[in-house]
Amino acid sequence: MTSVEVRSCDDSLPTCCPGVQGFVSMKRTNPSSERLVGVAYLVVTSAGWGVNWPAMKVLLREWPPLFARGIAGVAAAASRSDYLRVSGGASSSRRS
Repeated sequence: MTSVEVRSCDDSLPTCCPGVQGFVSMKRTNPSSERLVGVAYLVVTSAGWGVNWPAMKVLLREWPPLFARGIAGVAAAASRSDYLRVSGGASSSRRS
Protein backbone atom coordinates (compact mmCIF):
# COMPACT_ATOMS: atom_id res chain seq x y z
CA MET A 1 0.00 0.00 0.00
CA THR A 2 1.35 3.43 -0.88
CA SER A 3 1.07 6.50 1.28
CA VAL A 4 0.31 9.93 -0.08
CA GLU A 5 1.90 12.98 1.45
CA VAL A 6 -0.34 16.02 1.37
CA ARG A 7 1.32 19.40 1.72
CA SER A 8 -0.30 22.78 1.50
CA CYS A 9 1.45 25.26 -0.73
CA ASP A 10 1.53 28.94 0.02
CA ASP A 11 2.79 31.72 -2.25
CA SER A 12 6.17 29.99 -2.61
CA LEU A 13 4.75 27.23 -4.83
CA PRO A 14 7.93 26.41 -6.79
CA THR A 15 9.92 25.87 -3.57
CA CYS A 16 7.07 24.13 -1.79
CA CYS A 17 6.13 21.89 -4.71
CA PRO A 18 9.26 21.39 -6.84
CA GLY A 19 7.47 19.19 -9.41
CA VAL A 20 5.28 22.07 -10.55
CA GLN A 21 6.98 24.27 -13.13
CA GLY A 22 5.62 27.15 -15.13
CA PHE A 23 3.05 28.14 -12.51
CA VAL A 24 1.48 31.51 -13.19
CA SER A 25 -0.38 33.19 -10.37
CA MET A 26 -3.64 34.77 -11.42
CA LYS A 27 -4.20 38.01 -9.57
CA ARG A 28 -7.73 39.35 -9.39
CA THR A 29 -8.29 42.56 -11.32
CA ASN A 30 -11.20 44.92 -11.57
CA PRO A 31 -14.33 42.85 -12.46
CA SER A 32 -15.54 45.50 -14.91
CA SER A 33 -12.27 45.35 -16.85
CA GLU A 34 -12.47 41.54 -16.94
CA ARG A 35 -15.99 41.81 -18.33
CA LEU A 36 -14.84 44.32 -20.95
CA VAL A 37 -12.05 41.98 -22.06
CA GLY A 38 -14.52 39.10 -22.26
CA VAL A 39 -16.91 41.13 -24.41
CA ALA A 40 -14.02 42.19 -26.65
CA TYR A 41 -13.02 38.52 -27.15
CA LEU A 42 -16.63 37.69 -28.00
CA VAL A 43 -16.87 40.52 -30.55
CA VAL A 44 -13.59 39.54 -32.23
CA THR A 45 -14.59 35.87 -32.36
CA SER A 46 -18.03 36.69 -33.75
CA ALA A 47 -16.61 39.01 -36.40
CA GLY A 48 -14.00 36.46 -37.44
CA TRP A 49 -16.58 33.71 -37.66
CA GLY A 50 -18.98 35.98 -39.56
CA VAL A 51 -16.35 36.80 -42.18
CA ASN A 52 -14.98 33.26 -42.39
CA TRP A 53 -18.33 31.55 -43.04
CA PRO A 54 -19.16 33.19 -46.41
CA ALA A 55 -15.51 33.15 -47.47
CA MET A 56 -15.31 29.38 -46.96
CA LYS A 57 -18.61 28.86 -48.80
CA VAL A 58 -17.17 30.65 -51.86
CA LEU A 59 -13.78 28.96 -51.51
CA LEU A 60 -15.28 25.46 -51.33
CA ARG A 61 -17.05 26.03 -54.64
CA GLU A 62 -13.62 26.39 -56.26
CA TRP A 63 -11.45 23.95 -54.30
CA PRO A 64 -12.04 20.43 -52.96
CA PRO A 65 -12.49 20.38 -49.14
CA LEU A 66 -9.34 18.36 -48.46
CA PHE A 67 -7.22 20.76 -50.51
CA ALA A 68 -8.72 23.75 -48.65
CA ARG A 69 -7.90 22.13 -45.27
CA GLY A 70 -4.40 21.29 -46.46
CA ILE A 71 -3.78 24.90 -47.46
CA ALA A 72 -5.09 26.05 -44.06
CA GLY A 73 -2.71 23.64 -42.30
CA VAL A 74 0.28 24.83 -44.30
CA ALA A 75 -0.65 28.47 -43.61
CA ALA A 76 -0.98 27.73 -39.87
CA ALA A 77 2.41 25.97 -39.79
CA ALA A 78 4.05 28.86 -41.66
CA SER A 79 2.55 31.47 -39.35
CA ARG A 80 3.58 29.44 -36.29
CA SER A 81 7.15 29.14 -37.52
CA ASP A 82 7.26 32.87 -38.27
CA TYR A 83 6.02 33.60 -34.77
CA LEU A 84 8.62 31.32 -33.22
CA ARG A 85 11.40 32.86 -35.29
CA VAL A 86 10.38 36.41 -34.31
CA SER A 87 9.91 35.57 -30.62
CA GLY A 88 13.25 33.80 -30.36
CA GLY A 89 11.92 30.27 -30.36
CA ALA A 90 9.98 30.55 -27.11
CA SER A 91 6.94 28.31 -27.12
CA SER A 92 4.22 27.88 -24.52
CA SER A 93 3.87 24.22 -25.47
CA ARG A 94 7.50 23.32 -24.68
CA ARG A 95 7.85 20.25 -22.47
CA SER A 96 10.65 19.79 -19.97
